[in-house]
Amino acid sequence: MKSIRCLFLFLIISANAFAQVDLMGVPADKEFLHWGERPLNREDFRTRKNPDKNGEYFDFYMGAESDYTKKKSGNLRYSTIDIKTIFSRSSSWMVPEYFTDDNLRYTQVIFDVMELYSRRIQNAINTAPRDAVSDSIDFYKRSRNAMIDEIRAESDCGNRLDFLVPYELKVKELLDQTTTTEHVPVIGEYEGGIGLYMSVLQSVFLTDTSPFAFSTPTAFNFGLAFPVKKNVLLFDLSCRFGKTTSPVNYLSYNWPSGTHTEMTSWGIGLARKIKETAWWDIQPYFILGGSNLNLINSDVVSGDDRPKADKGFSISVGTDFRLKYLRFLKYYNKNYTEYSDLGLYGKIFVCGENHSDLGMIVSVNFGLGIDIYSGSRNYY
Repeated sequence: MKSIRCLFLFLIISANAFAQVDLMGVPADKEFLHWGERPLNREDFRTRKNPDKNGEYFDFYMGAESDYTKKKSGNLRYSTIDIKTIFSRSSSWMVPEYFTDDNLRYTQVIFDVMELYSRRIQNAINTAPRDAVSDSIDFYKRSRNAMIDEIRAESDCGNRLDFLVPYELKVKELLDQTTTTEHVPVIGEYEGGIGLYMSVLQSVFLTDTSPFAFSTPTAFNFGLAFPVKKNVLLFDLSCRFGKTTSPVNYLSYNWPSGTHTEMTSWGIGLARKIKETAWWDIQPYFILGGSNLNLINSDVVSGDDRPKADKGFSISVGTDFRLKYLRFLKYYNKNYTEYSDLGLYGKIFVCGENHSDLGMIVSVNFGLGIDIYSGSRNYY
């Protein structure tokens, strides 16, 4: 019985790994034949004049090429592992006068078995639970090797055609029944992450009792976000600029109408995602913190005489609406994947700032901005 050595390892192969290299007389671009390009033929084997030292008159190597392939689905960019069955021309050889057509048919059947189990392994990678993928691959590799051993033993490497033909038919039928299932990852909750947001346009509308007025755009808002599960911890800064609409007595000075104002609030808050889809996030939030109010008019006071900003407290309540125009999965890591997205957001919030002499200043704020979130998320 002739022994056949098959390479059953999964190889990570760069597309350019064999560029400009001649392998045992085989040009680099002809080194591997991928299953499905065409059936094997005698030209896929290097020729030798004599059998090897064990008296074998042909030998072949085949395996699977695996690599990350970049794909996209809607706004999601992700990588997935693609398995392709390959036949090595540089490592496969024959002694022509002893290598029969039946031996070639046998080699093709083994190649087909390799493809059958490459598809089953591909489906395991695509659809099995992340913690079950490794066990599924091991199971299919054992099953594949067992089938190859059975075909080799019963057909005597193709020398007994009456035993080989039933396997040809069986493997062909199984290949027809086995297709690969494309899988687009479904993104779950954050294990942990970080985000940065910044408004590029913000309008402020104050209550009728406020002594300030604002033109558009009049403010900016930015901050850090730390998502965990459905919650997002916020560190927020919001600045608004305007002028007084009437004379104001503030910090022991009389400020005339038209005095420039600077209102700054900062704080820590919490957001909660109440709606999340592949394209949209809706997350109400509240923020508690401090506030500064400056009035600036050189005709009243300037230089070192300028009073320090009055510190007060602030509270903001609002909702963010995020449009995620681009999402990325960077790589797979068992149950979690490194995820990031780029978003456009709109927000509406009510901010109350309490300052001496003026009481609570309440404003309604509308903002448009950009943000980026990144972190570890589970996926399916």
